[in-house]
This record gives sequence, C-alpha cells and structure tokens, in this order.
Amino acid sequence: MEFKEGYPLTHVVHNETFDETFTAYIKKNGVAWLGWIPDLPEVKCEGETVEIVQKELHDILHQTLVAIEEAWDEQFEADVKAGRLEPLIEEAKRSCEEGNYTKIV
Repeated sequence: MEFKEGYPLTHVVHNETFDETFTAYIKKNGVAWLGWIPDLPEVKCEGETVEIVQKELHDILHQTLVAIEEAWDEQFEADVKAGRLEPLIEEAKRSCEEGNYTKIV
C-alpha cells in the first residue's frame, strides 16, 4: 500500500450482512492512524497500524449499520402504534380501488 505524506489512503469497506459498500479514508496522524467513513460520521477510529484501522472500520461499520436498522425498526413500530401510517394505508386502498397502480409480477 503506497502512502503519500499528507494524503489519506482510500479503503473500500464492504459489509456482507447488509450488502453495503462505503469508501473509507485512512490518514497518518503523528504516531497513530485515523480512519473514517464520510457517509457515516459515527464510523471513525484510531489505531497503531493501517491494518488495525481497516479491521476497526469494518467492525464499527457493522455495529453502526445494526444500530441504524434497529432504530429504524423501533421508529417504524412506534409510527404503526401511533397510527401515523393510517393515512398512507387509506391512500393506497383508494388508489387500488380506482385502478391507479402498476401490477408487479
């Protein structure tokens, strides 16, 4: 892996569970290496070597994606219980009754 002083390394981080791929950056900061994924600001880490940072980025990415999915599920359940989806259900029913839909095979 070639490293140019002052420029971050680009690292592709793929999570197989969610089939998501992100670009991460790794940069030397004094004696440590810093890694981050700009699309997910909460995914960042520091380590003594590039390899440690790469592994940490993979681990933190997975933990973050799990947390995002859990939060989405909780919000969805809260919205269902609060009846926030009822207007959408009614709109979908009206559209079907009026024939305004596309049949998916």
